[in-house]
Amino acid sequence: MLTADLVDLDTTKAPEPPVAALPSPLKSKSATNIKPLAKKGAAKTSVVPKKEEPKVLLTRAWPLTIGEKSSYNLRWGVIEGGVAKIEVKPPQILAGTPVLHYSGIVKSSKMMNMFYKIDNSIDTWVRLSDLAPIRQEIKQIESARYGRRVMVIDPEKNEVKFYEKLTKTKGGTKEDKRVDSTAIGAQDIFGALYFYRFVQTIEGDYKFPVHDKGKNWFAELKFEDRETVRIPAGVFQARRYKVAPRLEGQLKPKGDVYVWVSDDDRNLLLKFNAKIRIGSITGELVEHTPGQAISMVLPSMLTPVEELSKTVSAKD
Repeated sequence: MLTADLVDLDTTKAPEPPVAALPSPLKSKSATNIKPLAKKGAAKTSVVPKKEEPKVLLTRAWPLTIGEKSSYNLRWGVIEGGVAKIEVKPPQILAGTPVLHYSGIVKSSKMMNMFYKIDNSIDTWVRLSDLAPIRQEIKQIESARYGRRVMVIDPEKNEVKFYEKLTKTKGGTKEDKRVDSTAIGAQDIFGALYFYRFVQTIEGDYKFPVHDKGKNWFAELKFEDRETVRIPAGVFQARRYKVAPRLEGQLKPKGDVYVWVSDDDRNLLLKFNAKIRIGSITGELVEHTPGQAISMVLPSMLTPVEELSKTVSAKD
C-alpha cells in the first residue's frame, strides 16, 4: 500500500500526494448527461422519528458521483468574469487512507484580467469513511499576489498543520507555518461545498463547522423559497438559501450571499450571487456531466449539522 508523509513544514513546497487506485466502489453503469428535473413531491427518507417533523435531515444515499464535473460562468457585475470548474475525482489512497479527491479551478476572463487577474486552483482530499478532510492545497496566481497554501488535517487530534507562502507582485514575500486547532468535525472551505449536498433540507435553516486559515466558524444556510431558475444549463426547480460564509481575501463577502440548489436529492449547486471586495459576483451552471454512481454504503459523517438547538447526525 502506498503511503505519504505529512507535509514538511520546513520546506516551501509540499510533496505531491502519492495515490493508488482503490477497488472500484462504482456501479457498473455510468450516469447519463444531466437533464433538468421537474420538482419532485416524493417524501424523503428521514433519519429521525417522523413524529418530530425535522426540517434538517442527512441523506441516506450518495448525492454525488465519481467523475462528475460542473462548469460555471462567472460575472463581476456586468463584466464576463471567467469560469469556475469543479470535479469529483476517483477514490485514492493518501497517507494510507482511502479518500475522495475534490478538485477545482477559478480563472478570470481576458476582459476581467484588465482589472484583476485570477488563476487559482484548489484540491481537497476527504476520508471515504466519514468525509472528514485530511488535506487541502491551494495555488494562487492573482494580480496582487501569487503563492501556495497547504493544510494537513488530523480529525482525531482536531488540529491542522498549516503552511503558506505568498509573494506580493509589488514586492515582499510572507511565509507562515504553524499548527492550528480545529472545531470537531470541521470541513475545509472546499470540502464544505460538497458536504452540504449530503444534507436533505425541508425548508429549514442549518449550519455546520468550517475551518480555514486558523479560524473556526459555522457555515449557515437559511432557506428562503422554492422557485424556478433559468440558467445556461437549463430550467430547474430550485431551493434558494441565504448563506453566511466567512471567506477571506478578494472573495470575502461584503453583503448578502445567495445560492440556488436543485430541488432534488442531488442538491446540485445551480447558481450563486454575492457582493465581494472587488464588486458583485454571480455564477451560473453552464454544464454538469455526471460520473458513475457510487454503490458503497454512505459514510457515518464526522461533521455535525445543527438545526436551531438540535444536532442531527448521520450516526443517529
